[in-house]
Amino acid sequence: MKKNCPFILKTLTSFFIIFGFSFCLILSFSTDSLANCLDLNFDPRALAGDEHYIYVGATSGKGVNLFDKNDLSLSKTLPASASVNRVAVKGDIVAYATSGIGYIYSLSANQMIYSLSSEKLRSVAIDQNKVYFGEKNTGKIHIVDMANNFQTASFTPADDDIRDIIIHQDTIIIASNDDNVYLIDKNTLTTIAVFDDSDRHVETVGMDDEILWYGSDDQKIWIRDAHAPYDIISVLTEPTDDVTAAERDGDFFFAGSDDAKVYVYEGAPYALKDILQEGSGLVEDIWVDQNQNTLYYIIGSGDNVLCQYSYYSEPPQPGTIIPVQSGWNLISLPLSVDDNQYLSIFPSAEPNTLLSFNAVDYEPADLITNGEGYWLKFSEAQNIFVPGLDLNEVTAFVKEGWNLIGGPNCEIRTQDILDPENLIIPDSIYQFNNGYQQAETIEAGKGYWVKTRAEGAFTMSCTEGNPALHPPEPPLNAH
Repeated sequence: MKKNCPFILKTLTSFFIIFGFSFCLILSFSTDSLANCLDLNFDPRALAGDEHYIYVGATSGKGVNLFDKNDLSLSKTLPASASVNRVAVKGDIVAYATSGIGYIYSLSANQMIYSLSSEKLRSVAIDQNKVYFGEKNTGKIHIVDMANNFQTASFTPADDDIRDIIIHQDTIIIASNDDNVYLIDKNTLTTIAVFDDSDRHVETVGMDDEILWYGSDDQKIWIRDAHAPYDIISVLTEPTDDVTAAERDGDFFFAGSDDAKVYVYEGAPYALKDILQEGSGLVEDIWVDQNQNTLYYIIGSGDNVLCQYSYYSEPPQPGTIIPVQSGWNLISLPLSVDDNQYLSIFPSAEPNTLLSFNAVDYEPADLITNGEGYWLKFSEAQNIFVPGLDLNEVTAFVKEGWNLIGGPNCEIRTQDILDPENLIIPDSIYQFNNGYQQAETIEAGKGYWVKTRAEGAFTMSCTEGNPALHPPEPPLNAH
């Protein structure tokens, strides 16, 4: 029986931060949309999918159940002699790990084409013509070469359970019960990197061209850059129990937990958007259909449901991202906005801390004017999305002596400031970052000190006439 699951426990307003600081997408879930859930007659343990089916692995020898994606009707059940711990699908092949046997099934041939007898198998992944099965307790991985008469090789990269395996390009990524995440070269089977951030079992891993992520029993999700040296980007701490599964679809990030909830994040760095809940059982696994913008998840422990939840993104909203540090910052406004009141632009700023400079001394301010710079204080470092229309050119009106200025919504070399009256004293433009440094560029959203010879105005432009936006002239006779 299908049922609609009331699930939205919490909704947070947040913004999608794109890598770089040019504009922002606001992404949201339909507030009148509900997850569609299907009662199962078995306890689900594992989940995968492709363009046709949702594959649900069951406990107690009830196999892998294939549900049609169109109506969630049961189409087929693949056999298993024990509980299915993990399922992987790639093209024609379905591979699944159970307590003692690893199965490889061909959908086109409609038959089992290989089975691997081993210790209790905990995880599985498919890459091209090879299937990788991870063992419980031993830290061993078996590699079955389907193109070479199912020849099997093994190696032992970890000290305990192989909880999860994925393959991304030439890298094998492993989550282990020894509390570590391993990056292994697929071709040489040598270790590239080991991450020991968690002090509990690591349950799930994922990787794409941009980020590497993993969730653990310490109720955290670690997100790193996908390229060496794999710097930590953020750590998500909202789950209140073990993180069992995590998946990404570009702007969206989903995490399942033993607290019976699926946490929905958006943006980069990710901010909590919604929490989905159906029942009180464990979220055993999740799968994201990126082509259909649909999240699937299974809940076991007596609830025994398969749920699908559609998400979507709204059109982009113009604006920019302004990064600030904890404490005092020199800021400016590179956009045309509806409300120039500083707490409307920077709502997380500390109240009554906006200061302008009147050529003699600081004075409190309430409104932010384009082309001017200001001091503003924040309690913590953050990236702030400011909605508004781009300003491609800004004129700064200055007094003789020191002035605070700000530029348009682009980066401009200080040498490219349009200063026909020669007002700016050379080498007198300074930025602030825990101290003053001489500035070589004017960046959007930042404020700068500049010393001038006299009262007047100069212009900072992103458009024609600004050589910083154009490559050098070609050599003579190149046309």
